[in-house]
Amino acid sequence: MSPIRFTHALVRPPSPRVVDGLRAIDGPDPDFDRFSAEHAGYCVALERAGITVETMADLPEFADGVFVEDAALCLGSHAVVLRPGAPSRAGEAAAIREDLVSRFQTVATVRHGHVDGGDILVTVTEIIVGQSARTNAAGVEALAEAARP
Repeated sequence: MSPIRFTHALVRPPSPRVVDGLRAIDGPDPDFDRFSAEHAGYCVALERAGITVETMADLPEFADGVFVEDAALCLGSHAVVLRPGAPSRAGEAAAIREDLVSRFQTVATVRHGHVDGGDILVTVTEIIVGQSARTNAAGVEALAEAARP
């Protein structure tokens, strides 16, 4: 069994509103300039690893829009637009769909429930999804349907 080989990464620049984003724990607000510098370093590290980095337009209205892995699941030539459970992220799915249709052969959408990419682990043979405050059983079921190319 061959490992998954990543060749491309879709990234989105951080919005100045990233300081208002969701957090797993309480703590100080992130510093936008430092966050931006770390994101730029992340992109450079990907490129040095041989990954083609494609930068999508920023989404200034979404504090967490920089975390594109929460709004989409990319599986080879097939992509799935997710439905993150956090209300503040509801509009991100429509925005990322536009970016995906120009890059993937097929794009499906999770139509009901909620599923956040942070709750998904993809292996060579399976997709493992955990339920959380942002992913529910209906979303897991809808993802199972949408993930089939």
